[in-house]
Amino acid sequence: KLGGEDCIPAIVNLANLTGASLKGADLSGASLLNVDMTKANLSKADLTNANLKGAILRKANLTEANFEDVEMSTVTLAFANVSRAKNVYLPFDKKDIR
Repeated sequence: KLGGEDCIPAIVNLANLTGASLKGADLSGASLLNVDMTKANLSKADLTNANLKGAILRKANLTEANFEDVEMSTVTLAFANVSRAKNVYLPFDKKDIR
């Protein structure tokens, strides 16, 4: 659900969702390539099988979000809150953390 509406798998490539409130959104299967979600609230969102390749999640709230089978290569997670997020795979080496 997104804003109380059921969502089909969405294609939202290259969108600017800076500061968007997507709390509890069902984004399973969504294509979010290179989407800017800086400071977005994705807490408790279901991102199962979503493609976040190249997405910017800088300072995003990802608390309790589900990242099962999510494509996260080249994603930017600087200062994002991933506490209690499920199935999160951080695709960088320790040398990339500053």
